[in-house]
Amino acid sequence: LGKPLTIYDLESLDPEFYNGLLWIRENNLDLNENLELYFNASFDFLGKIESIELKTGGNDIKLTEENKAEYIELMTKWRFTRCVEEQTKAFLYGFNEVSSPESFFIQCKLDVHHSFAHNSLDYVNTYLIWHFLP
Repeated sequence: LGKPLTIYDLESLDPEFYNGLLWIRENNLDLNENLELYFNASFDFLGKIESIELKTGGNDIKLTEENKAEYIELMTKWRFTRCVEEQTKAFLYGFNEVSSPESFFIQCKLDVHHSFAHNSLDYVNTYLIWHFLP
């Protein structure tokens, strides 16, 4: 919708993740120096724990009271984009093992073409959608 993501957008998607970021936002991190959190994120990818930096040099940038707003923003963005991107890559890898993307696209195009071929106006609209719109 063109609006930037906020921590509140995570509440229904991942309540545990949301509560963790909310705790960081609402507490003074200068009083909790033992957190040992950095500008990185870890996640399970196909049974293996992966780690990424939320920004360049993130593995060396400790979370502090001064930078926690940026940390929350980057973690929120990562949770919505990066995490899903990795799952999509895994799906596509598996999909490509059993079928080629080209044959799937062609089959979808033929199915749409066939279902609308009886109505010339629908056929023209379908043709325009498949050939001229991004």
